[in-house]
Amino acid sequence: MGFDISRIKANAKTHYDVNKWNNVAVVLICMVLSSIVSRFTSNIDLSDLKNLDPETVENTEEAFSAIWGMALLGVTSFASLVEFVINLFVVNILTMGMYYWYHKSIYQDKLDVKALFDPFRVKYLENVLTMLLKQVLIGLWSLLLIIPGIIKSYAYSMTEFIKTENPNVSATKAIEISKKMTDGHKMDLFVLDLNFLGWHILGGITCGIVELIYAAPYHNAAKAFAYEELKAEALANGKITEDELRG
Repeated sequence: MGFDISRIKANAKTHYDVNKWNNVAVVLICMVLSSIVSRFTSNIDLSDLKNLDPETVENTEEAFSAIWGMALLGVTSFASLVEFVINLFVVNILTMGMYYWYHKSIYQDKLDVKALFDPFRVKYLENVLTMLLKQVLIGLWSLLLIIPGIIKSYAYSMTEFIKTENPNVSATKAIEISKKMTDGHKMDLFVLDLNFLGWHILGGITCGIVELIYAAPYHNAAKAFAYEELKAEALANGKITEDELRG
């Protein structure tokens, strides 16, 4: 069968045509919620403290400067911690839900948008752990150099699909299966992403309009069909079993 980018794009295009407005609704919900989280975390600071210039304050001494610096550092650290927690428990699972919706909608036309939130309802804490482990592993590889981090991000890129298809699979097992499925196809996945680069650039130029109504839905559907191709090949070659995927 092989990994056929043209076939994947054609299937994704058909999927978009059939599920157009549900596609857009899913992307819109993810964009809005992610934007709210980003705005919330960016506002967690002490604006007056950050704008305060110790040199303009009468009787400023070294001690005051030290306290000012420590307070600013504390606020920044707290904001980073809050952002990490929200991303871990909300944004990451929302991303998993998006992949879940796109994969499930391959088999069910006009799938209800509410399915986007299924990973919050089913095995929620295990989903949190899965996404955390994936990010930690990619982060550790990225410490070596950028290229190893990118390679591993593609190696682990099927983890969300695997976890949502079989919620009972462990985080480590889902990552292991993803590595097996993407073995020999990481460059294919990279090239697939490059095929959508122009659309994403156009999305940026149009202030996100094209991104919302076409580029993101089309690309997300392509990722779901890419997963199906990789899964079919891995099953045919005996790299993985049906039980591992579906439990």
